[in-house]
Amino acid sequence: GELNFLEFSATKPPLAAEAIAEIWPPEVPLGEVSSFTYLIRPTILGENSGFDQIEVETPFGVAGVDSVKATGLTDYTVQIGPDSTSFSVQLSPPRGVGDSGSVIEIFYRAPVLRYGTAFRGWVRDTTRPAELPQPLNQGNAADEVLSEVLTVRTSISNELLTRLDVDPPVFSPNGDGRNDVATFTFDLLQVTGAVPLQVEVYDMAGRRVAVVHDREARSGEMAFDWNGRNLSGELVPPGMYVYRVSVEAEKGVDQHIGTIGVVY
Repeated sequence: GELNFLEFSATKPPLAAEAIAEIWPPEVPLGEVSSFTYLIRPTILGENSGFDQIEVETPFGVAGVDSVKATGLTDYTVQIGPDSTSFSVQLSPPRGVGDSGSVIEIFYRAPVLRYGTAFRGWVRDTTRPAELPQPLNQGNAADEVLSEVLTVRTSISNELLTRLDVDPPVFSPNGDGRNDVATFTFDLLQVTGAVPLQVEVYDMAGRRVAVVHDREARSGEMAFDWNGRNLSGELVPPGMYVYRVSVEAEKGVDQHIGTIGVVY
């Protein structure tokens, strides 16, 4: 039980004394893929080790990273996160003391599905994987950009459901492995928390025959399958049906109604 040896491990000095970032534009249309410039200005002093990677959070996915610009940058590679909710840029050569105060610009495209979406960021040294990434602080990274934030506002509309699609519009749930389900996809916009969301199917007489989804959901991309079965679990007869997608939020109710066909 005698203690002979005690070891302490201490984190090395931070990657940068300071890393300020801002995003442009700070306001975009809601529900559309917009082009952004992400600007980072690091202060790297003699005791800092520098960094070779920047990671940016994209809460509603990223459509693409188009280019990266920085003084002295000869090459870069982009990696999109597994579910597209982040991307990282590997910089070559790494940013060191000589790059202190030099702005890095990342040009990318992403949708904003909620007012006040934050694109948080970090810098990392991939040669030291055990070290924690260093968060970027929002502020004035470049004088010519009047943003000083990493949170994007949106033009407010009352529309909560956009880009609704049913694929295929006519399907055959006969179990042959082709067109056995119909998939409802849409974006749920600008809700601050979880809100009631329903996807229902009615017959042409207005009777509800199926509930595809009925529970709370948060802003984001939605996809729900209908297997052609009714409330009792039986296949519905062939014919045309009416679907209703509805969401209830503080701003009111938004609903979309359309038709879907079932054939055998």
